[in-house]
Formats: sequence, C-alpha cells, structure tokens
Amino acid sequence: MDTRRRGRALAPESFPDAVRRRLGNLDRLREVWADNRRYGDRTDDPAVNRRSARRRIEELRRLADQDTAASDAIAAEEDAFLAVAQDCRSGVRLTPGYFEALARGAPDFGPPLPAPEGVGELLAEAAAVETHPVIRAAHLFATCTDAMMTGSARPAATGDSGAAAPDRPGPPAHLRPLPWWLASLSLIRSDLPPPAIDSRCPLDLPSRSAAGGAMPWPVAAGGTPAVPAPTPDGAPASALRASAGTEDDRLTPLVLLLADLETAALRSELSRPSRVPTARRGESGRLAAAVHRRIVDHLRLRCAPLHLVLRELDPACRSVVSSSTGGPAFATPSDPAGGGPSGSGAAPSPAGPADDSATATRTRTAAVPATAERSRDSARRALFSPGANEWHASLDVDLADGVLRLTVFVQEVGSSATGVLAVTADGRLNAEDGAMDVLEPGCADCVTLVPTDAADDRWPEVEAFVDDVLSRSIGQLARSARY
Repeated sequence: MDTRRRGRALAPESFPDAVRRRLGNLDRLREVWADNRRYGDRTDDPAVNRRSARRRIEELRRLADQDTAASDAIAAEEDAFLAVAQDCRSGVRLTPGYFEALARGAPDFGPPLPAPEGVGELLAEAAAVETHPVIRAAHLFATCTDAMMTGSARPAATGDSGAAAPDRPGPPAHLRPLPWWLASLSLIRSDLPPPAIDSRCPLDLPSRSAAGGAMPWPVAAGGTPAVPAPTPDGAPASALRASAGTEDDRLTPLVLLLADLETAALRSELSRPSRVPTARRGESGRLAAAVHRRIVDHLRLRCAPLHLVLRELDPACRSVVSSSTGGPAFATPSDPAGGGPSGSGAAPSPAGPADDSATATRTRTAAVPATAERSRDSARRALFSPGANEWHASLDVDLADGVLRLTVFVQEVGSSATGVLAVTADGRLNAEDGAMDVLEPGCADCVTLVPTDAADDRWPEVEAFVDDVLSRSIGQLARSARY
C-alpha cells in the first residue's frame, strides 16, 4: 500500500491558508498539553474518562436528534468506546480485519446502516495515510461515511421492495457513531485525545441537504468511495487548491471542524488537576493583559458608530464599555479580593465621544446573572475549568425595550501553570419577554491562546471573534425592539 503516494494529495500544504493556520495553532496547544502531562504528574482517571465518553455519546445523540437511550444501553456504548480507546493506546494493529470487526460491532442508531463488503480494507488504507493527524482523521471519517452511504443504497438498487420502510428514517451517515469513533481512534493513535462532540457545533457542510444528508465527497462509479488521486511531482499546492473537485476542497470544512473540536478536547484535558504544584507562568499574564486591552479598545471603537445607529431606534439609547479584572494576581493589601487598577469597582468608560451626553449617561443594570456565574458558564460551554485570574470587557446597551450586556472574557484554562488562555463571550438580553442568552455558544466558539503566542499574531482571530459575538448580540437586540 503506497501511503506516501496517497498521502501527498492530503498534505497540509495542499489545503487553504486558514486550515494550515488552524492546524498550527492546534499543534502549539498540543505541545503545551504534552509538556503539562509530562511534568505535571497527571494520571488518567478512569472515572473522568468514562464521564468524557458518556458526554460524547449523549451529545452525538442530541446532534443526530435521537431519543435518550436507557442507562444500560449508554453504559454499553461507553464500554465499547473505552475499549476502542484502549486498543489504540495498547498498540493494536489497525488491520482490515480489525476495521471489519469494528464496523460490524460498533453501536448504531436505528435503522442501522449496513457496512459494504470490503470496508475493512478501505478504512485501513485511509487510516494509514501519512499527513497531519487531524487531516487523516477527517479523511477516515469521510471514507467511512461514503462506505456507509454506499451500503445503505444497495438494497434499494436490487429492487428489494418487500422490506418494510421504517416508521422514522434514521440519521444520515455522518451523524452516526461509527465515523466519529473512527476519527477518535485515529487521533488517539496519534497521541491526541478524542475530539469533543457538541450538539451546538453541528456538522454543517455544503452538501448536507443534498441526497439525504450526503457528505461532499465523491463516490466513484460502481458505488466504491473514491480514493484521492496523487499530486503530480512538483505541482504547487496552489494548483491543487485551484483545481475543482479535489479531495482537500471537500475535506476543508470537516478538517476545520475537527480542529476546533480537538482544541476543545485539549482545553478539557488541560483542566484536569495536577498532583504536583507548579508556578504561574508570567508570560500568559502579559499576553492576557495585552489581549484584554485590545478587546476593550476594539469594543469602544465599534460602539461609537453603533450608538449612532441605535439612537435612530431610541433617541434615549445609552451604551457603556467597561473593563475589570479579578483573581489573586491582581490582589493588593487594600483590595484582598483582587481587582487591579481597572477592577470591577472602576467607573465604566463611555462608548462614544466625550461630549455625547446620551452616551456618557450611566446605563441601567441589566437583570442578568453575576459576572462570576457568567464566567463559569462561558468556561463550561467551552469545556474547560477556569483558573483563578480573569479579565473582562463588557458592553452594556440600554434601549427602551431591552437591556443587553455582552461580556468578553479572557480566562485561564485550568491552573495558572498551564499558561493557556481562552477568549470566550456571554451575551444576555433582558427584555419584556424575560431574560435570554443571545449567543448560545458551542464549545468551538472560543479562541485559545498559548504562552508562546504574540498578541499581534493572534489578534486577527480574536478581533473576528469579538466582531462576531457583537454582531449577533446587537442583531438580537434590534429584533426585540418594537419601532
């Protein structure tokens, strides 16, 4: 099996720049996790592993719109998933026979999709492609999905009209357990944790609505999933991306999603407690402070023209941008709780010109949970435990029909010793209909920073994240206004 020839079509250099940047960010986070695991004396806790497996199983059921299974059925799926993970860690050979047995024995949603003959050889070949672990996992996911779709189409092609149609059609192939298990298997074999699964991060790919949820990968004539063609020697990566219908173009959305889900899984792993106390990393505090200042300045920059637009809806509209810090790193003898020079007691900064009396007026306090509770919720949704120190930047907008509070957090992931930071957001709208979460973020709605990052290099991603949550929040506020 010539894996080098096949792997060349799936090399990271053949993918768009956005994919390569995302994979580079993931690789740096993986290095931090590996060092943390090596020197932090972290051991695998079977109870934590089982809870993680249960969460993935339950989230996939929600993603596939499946009813909640009985507790014994969930436990059986947990055991099967943990057995596959143990196989990977123990060095079991990924042979065609192994994949055949896995495809036939893995749990499935009803009605099940039969695997076609020879699927083991196809999956073993896909698992052996030499490329980045996330690209290989995406390729294995896609190959499995194509094979399942091909197997499900064969009974109809033979004209078997005697079989009774199910009362409720099953989910498409890419929302069934086997492709996700195989992607997890590939990543675990590459010394990475299995990717997170979040029902708020759907697998929304270009061809999802076509052909009953078909994935955007070709199936060759005769029903056999297509194998990527090799790239001619010396052909530049740009030529491969420019050619229509290449494998990397079809894999790009899935690679990006798996990279985000793997990043969330690494954040969760970094949140595991260490038995060896380690010192806080000073470079992460400087990075957090620099990113926090930029977020505050960016919110003020965006809020000034936004306020002019909102005044067309409500002349009495008020908006304020404020910032605060919290944690032992900012504690002083006179402020034992921590609060720095721009702590929670600091006066909010008006968003807009200094002579704008409507903007400079203090806003009403929105009936939303306390900042500490919202910070914990943001970290929980992003699948990590927050550290002791954090930085906040808040935008409060007061319209006649609603009060919006958007808060962007810069939080430590796990203990301060990891040096990893996460930029998350929480948006709450208090209107006449009651309070609501205007963002409903998933585990991938987050920007993760590592100690070796520079604020200048990562700011475009943070800026895009802040613009996105601001646009969604203001859009929801405008929809609730009755003008």
